[in-house]
Amino acid sequence: MKVQVKGVRIFAALLIIVIVIGIALLFWNNKSSTPTQTFIEKWLTNPNGTIATYVLPDDEFDTDLAKGREALSESLGLWMQYAIVADNRKLFEKAHQTLIAYFMEEDGFVYWKLNELGTSQVYTNALVDDLRIMEALFQAQRKWGGNYGVTAVKIGEFWNTQSQVAFLTDYYDIQYGYSGETLSLSYIDPVAIESMWERGLLDAEKVQRTI
Repeated sequence: MKVQVKGVRIFAALLIIVIVIGIALLFWNNKSSTPTQTFIEKWLTNPNGTIATYVLPDDEFDTDLAKGREALSESLGLWMQYAIVADNRKLFEKAHQTLIAYFMEEDGFVYWKLNELGTSQVYTNALVDDLRIMEALFQAQRKWGGNYGVTAVKIGEFWNTQSQVAFLTDYYDIQYGYSGETLSLSYIDPVAIESMWERGLLDAEKVQRTI
């Protein structure tokens, strides 16, 4: 009889431990996700993992504007920055894989927007978004290691080899092989540009002219 009671007590104790651990894990998971992250993952994530611009779809296509469930390289870069601040490598790795699978060509060109299915109907990139993504990748490399720096270098090399003017410009069009002729002030990211210079991705003259 005493053996049975002791066995029941041990079982009860183990059950309590399991429940406590389960509650702790549930609390930790809820704590690690901000309300904004939860909202984005629930309402603004396409089935392929890309981040949609709006909750509701919009079938009208515009080459210059993002609509409906279209995904932007801007959103991807901001998501990467968030993952670094949140110290969430798993989230960052998913974003990195999304970049490689859908947004980036093998030569380092990054489409500035995709449709809901993950294909591009535009032929241009955006300097400001590429710099943001590139710098986030360099930061992730320093923080976690991995091959993030390799991807960042590809993006930087594309801008260095395809730019047809003496400074970085707003965009490059791969359909016509044409670099934009203007540079918007808001597109300049001095930290990312310095990172390119430190790694030999831009020469000092082009950096100086851009800044």
